[in-house]
Amino acid sequence: MSEIQHNALFTTQAVIDNEKAMITGAKHLRKQNKFIIEQHAIDTAILAKSFPLSEEQKEAVYSACQNNAFDIIQGSAGAGKSASMDCVGNAYKSSGYKVIGCAIAKSAANNLAEEADIETFTIAKLLKDRALAENSILIVDEAGQVSTKDLRKIIDLVNRKNSKLILVGEGKQLDAIEHGGALKYLSQPKILGTTRVETIKRQREAWAREVVANFRDGKAERSLKVLDEKGLLNFAGDAEKTKSLLIEKWNQFRINNPNKKSLILAQRWQDMTQLNDKVRSILQTEGKIDSKELSIKCSVSGKTFNNKFAIGERIRLTKNDYVKNLSNGDLGNVIDIQAKIDGSYLFKVKLDNGNKVTISTQEYCI
Repeated sequence: MSEIQHNALFTTQAVIDNEKAMITGAKHLRKQNKFIIEQHAIDTAILAKSFPLSEEQKEAVYSACQNNAFDIIQGSAGAGKSASMDCVGNAYKSSGYKVIGCAIAKSAANNLAEEADIETFTIAKLLKDRALAENSILIVDEAGQVSTKDLRKIIDLVNRKNSKLILVGEGKQLDAIEHGGALKYLSQPKILGTTRVETIKRQREAWAREVVANFRDGKAERSLKVLDEKGLLNFAGDAEKTKSLLIEKWNQFRINNPNKKSLILAQRWQDMTQLNDKVRSILQTEGKIDSKELSIKCSVSGKTFNNKFAIGERIRLTKNDYVKNLSNGDLGNVIDIQAKIDGSYLFKVKLDNGNKVTISTQEYCI
């Protein structure tokens, strides 16, 4: 226990021991200086991009390509960290190193694989399979979400494999579900330090970039005020009117923007079901979803319930299946449903990534 401004903070010896081991392992990695690559390899990787990198992005690439065995890159959402990591990966690969990536979620790992063109794993699979070769480069994406316990295991693995670790994330975004805070701590100048990529590039207009930055920095009221002034917030008198207005605005948006994607979110399952039924009714009227539907048992975050499905349905997968190459978070459209003799169903789904998969409800709960 410690006292900070008269507030008692409690922990356990196991947590303290784990944190100390993580910090010791990180500092040991930082002292290793054996990952030297030629300046030409770095410059070539940067010039090979189809678009010019900002000075911040270039600085992140140069920083991550130093000869020590532990680097940290932090940056705002949309600031182009992935583009920088693509260059880092290419620089090391062209220098003869094996580069792999990992993240907490398989969908994030898949995204890293696509954007940085490297083999990726979930952190759980990486640690279970010890999928790290000697003298490799390991890039951990969304590192702020990694628990201290898992980060210690990753650091231990990298140390054993005489490899290099690069953490990429944002300490101001979502923290780990378990005991976390390691990215913020290690990024302190007196511990290891970090290189930051601040300028947001994903949003094209200045006001939109400022909105994102204010949300990131905890200035939500400023962001909400700007969004309201831009006509991007809508309010209603009660819950039912709000849901009706939400459906109305969603419908207007998707009709006026047929090439853009949209998503409706709700906090309570009851609201989600009601909103989903209203959306499906509209799409069935338009013939985009078949009127013939089935009630299928589903599971999301441990909650099991029955949900309606039909051909044309847009669905999200909620479980990883490495054999079938399915990832939690994959989105797609149902293109066919076949009933089987045993009472189960075969769903044929075209995923947004272009893959067509067949899913049996007997083996996989959508």
